[in-house]
Amino acid sequence: MSRQLRFFFSYGVDTPLWPDDADFDSPYGYPCDPALLPVTEATAHALTHLADRYQSSLDWDDPGGPSPGPRTGGGPSSRSPTRPCTRSAPTWAPAGR
Repeated sequence: MSRQLRFFFSYGVDTPLWPDDADFDSPYGYPCDPALLPVTEATAHALTHLADRYQSSLDWDDPGGPSPGPRTGGGPSSRSPTRPCTRSAPTWAPAGR
């Protein structure tokens, strides 16, 4: 049986993946535990790392204050390129568990 997952972040949650349609009985947990997903260990680590980065985007001591992120002076068009992305996309192939 195939299952669909939703991808979004939420403060205080350590994963960006959620079962579709609030499936509280999902074999992957609610929200999804990357360790339970049929993905490689590197992909599970990448998902956790993404969630950790999102959590750091909020100043928990001053949630209404300015973003702790760097100031660029505007929207995406004002960003200067830093370095090219050299990481390949995570694999979603079954991890053989």
